[in-house]
Amino acid sequence: MLPAPVFAQQGAAPSTAPPAVKATDTSPAGIRSAAERGDANAMFRFGQMLASGKGIERNEKEAVVWYLRAADKGNARAMAALGVMYSKGRGVVASDADAIRWYALAAKLGESSAMLALGARSANGAGLPKDPAAATDWYRQAAEAGNPQGMRLYARALESGTGVSADDAEEVVWLVSAAEAGDAEAASNL
Repeated sequence: MLPAPVFAQQGAAPSTAPPAVKATDTSPAGIRSAAERGDANAMFRFGQMLASGKGIERNEKEAVVWYLRAADKGNARAMAALGVMYSKGRGVVASDADAIRWYALAAKLGESSAMLALGARSANGAGLPKDPAAATDWYRQAAEAGNPQGMRLYARALESGTGVSADDAEEVVWLVSAAEAGDAEAASNL
């Protein structure tokens, strides 16, 4: 199990100040250069490139290293990416506990993709107790954070009364919001 990020260990919130270094060169070499100079967003982007093999040779173990560096600087997207890597055993040994830990850290910082992952895990009992109310709460949080899929999933819960009191009027509001935000499945359900 990897240690928690430094900011989490110290109880401090990540810096909200803009990074001192901006990646202006979007080539793999330019992004790597900015990452090596300490730009947390570039560290995350370079990790994405390594994980996907887009523009660079795929190397999932090295992707995890860059995600960890970005996460240590408080990058919530990198934390969510680490959740995915641990969930799927990509570049690391699969671990529900580590996946959940990274998703929880990312969700605490407002990363809606991590909220969706925690919702799905709560709905299915994957590494967390099966809890429809907790799943619905995670979907609601993702919806309120502006995530179209979270809006659609929360609308479904409101329609069926899963983990929340059924509310047809509220369901339509969230379904319309999801469709307007680009969720094709929500649009097809209107």
